Parts: sequence; C-alpha cells; structure tokens
Amino acid sequence: MGDRSFVQGFAFVYDTRFYSAQKGRYLIDSFLEKGQKDFGGFDSIILWATYPNIGIDDQNQFDMLSSLPGGLQAVRAMIDRAHQRRVKVILAYNPWDTATRKPEKSDSEMNADLVRQTGADGVYLDTGGDAPQDAMRAALDGVRPGLALEPEGGKSDMPLTTNNATWGQYYPTAGYFDHQRGVPMTKWTEPRFMIHYDGERWRHSRTTLLQHAFLNGAGVVVWDSIFATWNPYSDRDKAILRRMIPIEREFGDLLNSNDWEPYYPTNRQQVDASYWPGPTRSLWTLVNWGEERQRHTSILVPVAKGARYFDAWNGRELIPVRHSGWQELTIDEIDSHGFAAILQIQGSQIGRAHV
Repeated sequence: MGDRSFVQGFAFVYDTRFYSAQKGRYLIDSFLEKGQKDFGGFDSIILWATYPNIGIDDQNQFDMLSSLPGGLQAVRAMIDRAHQRRVKVILAYNPWDTATRKPEKSDSEMNADLVRQTGADGVYLDTGGDAPQDAMRAALDGVRPGLALEPEGGKSDMPLTTNNATWGQYYPTAGYFDHQRGVPMTKWTEPRFMIHYDGERWRHSRTTLLQHAFLNGAGVVVWDSIFATWNPYSDRDKAILRRMIPIEREFGDLLNSNDWEPYYPTNRQQVDASYWPGPTRSLWTLVNWGEERQRHTSILVPVAKGARYFDAWNGRELIPVRHSGWQELTIDEIDSHGFAAILQIQGSQIGRAHV
C-alpha cells in the first residue's frame, strides 16, 4: 500500500459521515465520494474505533472493534466495498491500551487476527515512534506479506526494517512553530517509504504541509474532525490537494527514484525544487515559500535530444532556451505559497503528457 497511497483519510467509526445509526449501516460510499469531491479521492483510510470512548468499561480495543454494529462481518463487508472502489483500509492500534481487559494473545497476534478476519490492509500504530516493530511485522506477514505497518512518529530511519509508511508526526513541525525547510530522513534513506504528513492538524491552513509533501514526493493525512474538534480544510487547500495529487499519482514511479535530487537549483531564493529522474520521463516539483508571487522562475537542465517539456501544474508546453549545453525552463508565475511542476518526456511518452 505504502508507496502509492498519497491521500489517507482518517475515519472515526462513530462519525455520522461514516456510520448512520438511523440506517444501521456504514456510509462508505458517500464517505469516499465526499473525499473524491473535496480532496481528489482517498487512496487509503485509517479506521479508528477506540479513543475517546475506550475506558468507559473494561472492553479493550480489540473488543471494541469486534463489537461494532454487525460485528466483524459488517466491518469486512465495508472494507470489501472500499476495496471495490480501490481504496485500502488499515486498522488503528493503540499500544497504550493497558488498563482494560487483557487479551488472550499478544497485541501483535490480536492485530493480525483482526486483519485476517476483516480483510484490512495493515495496521496504524497510534503514538508509535522510531522503534522497529519486529513482532508486529512477523505477525502481519503471516497473514499477507507486505501489509502496511505505519506508526504515528517516524523522524528516524531506524524502523525501515519493519515499517513501510509513517505519519511523520513531526513534519514539518507538528503545527506549533514556523516550518523549516528540510528533507525527511526516512524518505532520503528509502525513497519508496511513504510519509503521510500530519504536522499541521490544528492549523486552519495546511498549505505549508502540502508544500512539504509535494516537494518531498510524499502524501498527506486528511483529518478534519479531530477528536470532536472541527477543523475543516480551507477551499484553497482542498483545491491545491485536488491539483497536486493527480501529479503525484501519475508520476509515483518517479517519486520513488533512488536518483532523487532535493534542492535542485532555481533562480529564486524563495523557490525550492526537487528533481525526480526516470529513463523516459522526469519531473521537477517546485514550491514558493514566500508571501510574494514569483515571476519567471527558471531551472537549468542539460540538453536532451528529442525531449519536450511541460508545465504540469498549468497544463501547457514549455519552450526551452538554449545556453551552451544547457536549457533554461521558465515558469511564468508561481502563486504566493504556491506550487509548480515541470515534466520532461521523450518522444514515446508524448501521449502521456496530460495528467
């Protein structure tokens, strides 16, 4: 799941947008359709059934999932329907659940059993940090090798041996301070590793978060109902996400490139770029960190015989200007705190220029 899941929705099972007590059924179709309309569609969702309700009685987190309306059979039917719509579902796990009824097996085995019974696509480790999860990985691989194992933290590359995704909770700064430019260590070490940025859940603007994700070839968590606090995405951020995600999905193979070059030079101090090379097509993702619009932002690229270039953000062809062995590619304008993308394609790929 990890390296192609760019938009991850957060779903509380008790959210009235996700389950209707009046109808007695999960509203998976309307939930995913709303995600498509607002955010360009979810590639995966996290299913959360516990906090803040856990602790009212002695039910543990595994009991709570099993006792949902219709039981695990209904949960499986809901997940099957999500799969029909090409959306993965991972189950939330709370390792801090230690004061409720002690389960019959280890937590790793209990999670693996639930994944097996529901057909889920992996486990999200709430509050999980940088430690490898050997027992959980072994248990999940016993169900289906390669299932998602995604902790909340993930500043270090230590867990790469067992985990294949992270929320990157502290990227860019968990929403508490001004952001800092940077490259996630996990993505730099293993470009296939998927980060779902969640660092600005409490801010009214997620634009900076989206910029970090786009520049680093990563994904985002869409979370607007935050434990009973309603913090919706702005119209601008929803529009940005709908525009950037088709680019990331189309060129997902490039965003896994071991030859990724962060901080590719530009002619503007406030504009950063990443270069994602491939054998027949290459991509540059750019962001403008500044308050001012940036006009005539350019990059220099080596001359490539037969190549054509496109402004992939605005959908128009770029005409390079030659400079003694180099070509200059110019974006006319990048909005304040805006985005841009440049695509290079060879002749056989011309028909795929439009995303």
